[in-house]
Amino acid sequence: MTITESNERRKKYLHLVKTELQDKVTAIKEDFFNNPSGMETTRAYTLLVDNTIASIYETFRDEYPNKKDSTVPPLSIIAVGGYGRGELNIHSDIDLLFLYERKADPYVDFLLNSVISYLCDI
Repeated sequence: MTITESNERRKKYLHLVKTELQDKVTAIKEDFFNNPSGMETTRAYTLLVDNTIASIYETFRDEYPNKKDSTVPPLSIIAVGGYGRGELNIHSDIDLLFLYERKADPYVDFLLNSVISYLCDI
């Protein structure tokens, strides 16, 4: 059973990601108070968000139910704005561009809906 097949597993995964993210944000804030550097804080937070988004994307990419039946089209998630410049601050908007080669297909729809849904829930 995958995360997408079970509401309970989805809730557990979401709780795990949120808890880990909150713990790491707390650590970044503590580092800032001990060594106040805005650039270090934004770099650390940007990297944390990068890793979180990549992990969520990889989880759903691996769970795509029909991946053996079709070729998986290229899909990129691109950070834009302050996030794209590596200047993401805590509580800032996270601006993303989902770029794919052709008109949306079931794989792209699955990933977009899954990734965006999880990011909004976090």
